[in-house]
Amino acid sequence: MRVLNLFTAAILVIPAVQAGAYAGEAKKALAYEDYMKKIESTLPEIKSNSIDVLQAENEVKRAKGDSDVSLSAGGEGFSGNQYSGTDTGKTDGYTFQAGAEKKFTSTGTILSTTYDYSKYSYSGYSSTDDYSTYKPSLTVKVTQPLLYNFLGKVDQYSEKNAKMQYEIEKLKLSENNRSVLKSYRKLYFQWISYGEIVKNLEKAIKNSRAMKNQTLRKVKAGLADNDDYQKTITSLLSYESQYRDYRKALKNVENQLSVYFDVSAYEPDRTLYEKWVDQARSFGYDSADFGKTTSAKIIEETMKNYQYSKGVYENKLLPEFNVFAEAARKDIGESTTFAMNDSEYTVGFEFTYKLGNNSAESSLKDVDLQMKSLRLEYDSTLKNYTKNMLIYRESASGTKDVVSIQEAQLKALNSQLKTEKKKYSQARLNLSYVIDTENSITSG
Repeated sequence: MRVLNLFTAAILVIPAVQAGAYAGEAKKALAYEDYMKKIESTLPEIKSNSIDVLQAENEVKRAKGDSDVSLSAGGEGFSGNQYSGTDTGKTDGYTFQAGAEKKFTSTGTILSTTYDYSKYSYSGYSSTDDYSTYKPSLTVKVTQPLLYNFLGKVDQYSEKNAKMQYEIEKLKLSENNRSVLKSYRKLYFQWISYGEIVKNLEKAIKNSRAMKNQTLRKVKAGLADNDDYQKTITSLLSYESQYRDYRKALKNVENQLSVYFDVSAYEPDRTLYEKWVDQARSFGYDSADFGKTTSAKIIEETMKNYQYSKGVYENKLLPEFNVFAEAARKDIGESTTFAMNDSEYTVGFEFTYKLGNNSAESSLKDVDLQMKSLRLEYDSTLKNYTKNMLIYRESASGTKDVVSIQEAQLKALNSQLKTEKKKYSQARLNLSYVIDTENSITSG
């Protein structure tokens, strides 16, 4: 039996797991791929990680609201006495306004249009007859920033930043899920290992009990000593103790997995286990470029986000200087028609400058500090990655050497046991040697 051998082989197999998957076999053997699908579909952590991505996606939609069309409308009615010198009369009327505004975030341009309509009715004046006037007007205005928010640099920030964060969250999702699933990959191979160890210990207990009964008969027949019999009891108790320990370990694994699927209906698929072990032995563990890892890509995308943000905050330090052009069509008269015969045109500029501008300067400083911090984080992560890769490579190489030595040792012990059993049957060797060799095989 190979107790440690199963463990060391499992350690080698786990890093190479992603290269393929198990095939199914009888008694509802649960292939590795199907096992991982069951785990992924039920893990709350996986679902929680997906929510983070959905929230980032929703932020992209929210950011697009800056370019939404804004509609407005309002009106009022009025009535009251009016005094003109010594003449007194009554004025009634109403006004109505409606407008729309659209910001083009790609250029920072603001386009707005407003429609006004007013009616005034005059009555009771002694100097004039009763009459009404109407004032319709339509205005269109275009505003373009030339310094602050030039070409929509500030307006585009919300949406572009949200899109960058969304891409970063998608990268984080892959990394976070991989981290969450790592322990469950290990559980699958522990499920196999503990199960095989338990089966082998059951065989060892059966054989040990048979040897104990055989030795007892020899003791009664005067062909063996009592100390030989006691050693068979000790050996049997040792196997039974190991069996309880590994049976408990197997049960613990099954209890963990039972939360995610019906463990009693499945068993791990071991048909390709030895092939996986062979594949793990040939696994080279070559150095991988850190720049190609997901962690490096997350840092790289975050740095791009900071660099973009820095450009936006630098633009926010500039004064606001906007030019605008406005055209209006209007009329005033006693006609109820909506004809607007008069035209007006306006061209101008708006200038605003904040003395100090502490808020924008602080935001720019924050980005600079974040970029410096991220560069240090990248250097630290790279060093840890390189260090861990060297450790894993040495650990894997050492484990493979241990497995090879244990297999050679097991082969030698089996040959030794065969010879010792033959000698014992010929009364040329004490039973204790046979028991010691069997124990070495069991524990090795």
